[in-house]
Amino acid sequence: MQIIETPDAGESFETRFRLKTAKGDYLRLLSRGFVVCRDGDGRAIRLVGIHIGTETPESIVRKLAVAHDRMRFALEAARDGIRDWTPATGEVYFSSRYIAMCGYTPDEFPQRVESWIERVHPDDLNATVQKQFEFIESPELGDMFECIYRFRTASGDYKWILGRGKATRRDKNGKAERIVGLHTDITKLRHTQESLAHLINHDTLTGLYSRFHFDEQLAAVTAQNSIPPVSSTATWTA
Repeated sequence: MQIIETPDAGESFETRFRLKTAKGDYLRLLSRGFVVCRDGDGRAIRLVGIHIGTETPESIVRKLAVAHDRMRFALEAARDGIRDWTPATGEVYFSSRYIAMCGYTPDEFPQRVESWIERVHPDDLNATVQKQFEFIESPELGDMFECIYRFRTASGDYKWILGRGKATRRDKNGKAERIVGLHTDITKLRHTQESLAHLINHDTLTGLYSRFHFDEQLAAVTAQNSIPPVSSTATWTA
């Protein structure tokens, strides 16, 4: 397929062909899909798509085609990276968007779990990795997880990342066999939150802590030590 060899052919495809069945006859199929990852030379190394039997009622074919397009457009619009991980074998797939989000090329970011672990900020590493491995081992935690951590970019600085995942399959002991997740850059949102927190807790003229900050600290100490609350306002008569 030309779409595999060169990005000039586009990022989506549709083709019809016949596939030999176990009985020896042929089934006519419509194949629709799109490229989710290319290597450094532009060659497609992962495609996602669906096969639809052309004998399938036209109404069902249309619904499947619409659902397929919605999935593709949603991924493109969200601009999230995709990670598909099989913990037992260590096999992992990072989408081209996942890799490019932090400025890497496919050659700089090999398809192995260590590529992710090595770039998590040291202060976030233990909690982030531990949370994901606990999720793998513990079905009582549910089939969805999310975590926020800092991730090193190709330029050496860090971006704030929201990682979300779902265990799509667990074995008979409840251990996750496959986890598919999204990698979202929330750096701008995080900086906005930090700026708002600074404005709330500091006086805009002096830069010193604000009355709100001291009231919050007083409330925290009071709650921690079970001290009856007192007013921070004093009155007197001259």
